[in-house]
Amino acid sequence: MSRNRDEYGAIWGRGPLPGAGEELDGLGLAPTDDLYSDVYDEDGDEVLCAICGSEVKWREEDGVYMCPNCGQVFTRTDFFNFIGAEPPGKECYTCDCLYPGCMTCPYGYGEL
Repeated sequence: MSRNRDEYGAIWGRGPLPGAGEELDGLGLAPTDDLYSDVYDEDGDEVLCAICGSEVKWREEDGVYMCPNCGQVFTRTDFFNFIGAEPPGKECYTCDCLYPGCMTCPYGYGEL
């Protein structure tokens, strides 16, 4: 299940109802749901999976770039190569932050 799970939508007929015994948080997510963030290239364009054409996402739980539709997983280096990224420093290859779109940089590269 993804971030798109919506308790309000389920109640009003726009989404699946919670399963038996399933507890939802305030966002309508079960504790077992994966959270995904949108991914963009350095030009701000969405990144599409080369296998199935779906949007690539960043799984927040473990910082993996992947396609939730077909399951293709990218290493951080492979993802940078796939989008043609030029990270500002070598630390970006091992950082846990979403790139591009870093909200803060633990290595002091400033606003990205």
